[in-house]
Parts: sequence; structure tokens; C-alpha cells
Amino acid sequence: MKPYYDHDGVTIYHGDCREVFPALAPVDLLLSDPPYSPAWHAGARSANSLDKSFIDFDSIADCSWLKDAAPLIKRWAVATMDWRHIAKLSDKPPQGLRFVRFGVWVKPSGAPQFTGGRPGPGWEGVAFLHREGGAMTWNGGGRSSVFTVPRVNGQH
Repeated sequence: MKPYYDHDGVTIYHGDCREVFPALAPVDLLLSDPPYSPAWHAGARSANSLDKSFIDFDSIADCSWLKDAAPLIKRWAVATMDWRHIAKLSDKPPQGLRFVRFGVWVKPSGAPQFTGGRPGPGWEGVAFLHREGGAMTWNGGGRSSVFTVPRVNGQH
């Protein structure tokens, strides 16, 4: 399996985590952006295509992918996710992980609701989970889990 990026001790794979993750050795950090729930996903269109075509990947109904990955996570799992999935994780995290925080990525330049039938979301939830046991350390030094970062158009 070929990494998308590999430099200075950082390796990034671009693909379906259900296919990539089982081939990896234990990792310090899982950073993921899985598909959202069917309710959020329904009718979603690509902001990157000129014709605003419908997205071409399936939604996920639950967080079973994280349950399968949990044994390989040595420290942190951080994922932008549908708030519905984060709420479920906060009540019942995968075995071996503890739910730490619900964060928010505020996107001032977020995609509009292309149909015009409802407001565009302008934010995404961020789930923070940590391996059970041991002290948590975070390079952010305790700063807020609200991230205001403009959305960047391009490859996902």
C-alpha cells in the first residue's frame, strides 16, 4: 500500500479506512474524515464539480469502522464527523477508547446549500477520543476545540 504522503515521520494514506487501516501497524494518531450519516448525506452535491453533481460515495450509518480500528490506535483518534455519530460515540465509545471532547470546525467559507431549500451547515463536528489509561497530552496546550478555518477547494 503506497502512502499519499511520507516525510519526517509523518505518513498519510488516502483511501477507505476500512481497507487501509488493517494493513497498518499500531499508530499514534488516526485522523479521519469518514462519510456522514444517511440523513446528512442525502442529496449532497460536490462543491468541486462545475455541474454540482451528486457525490459518488456512500454514507455510513454508524461508527463501526472506528470500533474495528480502535485496537490499532495507541493515543488519539480525531475525526470530522456528523454530529449524530459524535453523539453516539460520546455515549458509547469503542472498547479501548474514551470519548474526550466534541469539537467544532467553523467554516466561514463553507459550501452553501446548493438546492436553496435550507441553510448551509457552515460547520463540522470533530470527535476527539483517546486510548483508555495513561495521561493525555495534546500539542494544542489546552486551547479551545473550536477551529475557525476557511474551507479550501480542491481534492478531498
